[in-house]
Amino acid sequence: MNEMEFFKNIVDYFDKHPGYELLMSFAALVFSIIPYVFRFFAKRFRLKITPFAYKYFLFNHGCDKNLAIQIAITNLSETPCTITQAFFIFGEQEKYISAASENLFSIETNHKTTGEYYSLSLPQHLPPHQGISGCFLVPDCYIKIDDLKNTKCKIKIVCGNKTKVVGIDFNKLHMPLYL
Repeated sequence: MNEMEFFKNIVDYFDKHPGYELLMSFAALVFSIIPYVFRFFAKRFRLKITPFAYKYFLFNHGCDKNLAIQIAITNLSETPCTITQAFFIFGEQEKYISAASENLFSIETNHKTTGEYYSLSLPQHLPPHQGISGCFLVPDCYIKIDDLKNTKCKIKIVCGNKTKVVGIDFNKLHMPLYL
């Protein structure tokens, strides 16, 4: 028996049994809906947020302490997203993260600047499948390092009407920042 006869026998078998057309119509309907369902989930809001270092510092002598958190954010969705606000959550406190784009500090080696840290300015537009990296600045941060390490901390990112919250474990973050 060759392949053509085998497939002809299968078609003949289903032709003799009632409900075959209904079953095939249902299968065609399911297979035609799959791309729409996949596209719906692909367009969902998906950000990957990874904090990986932090540092306490002063801008000038006599100023308040500031906390800089080095972070990477990637837009994994199919649609662009604009980060409009960011918050640092320490226990029950929620502190607004600075939106100023500033050169926070530089690293010098042999009297040459080898690295510079900038804060991420807000709003920040992220095209699909692209990301950014920089520092979020928490101004006037009077929280001790031991308290940061012992308390659940989070970063909340707001993109329009959508929110993404990620936990921070200061015990696992690098200190100080690195390039």
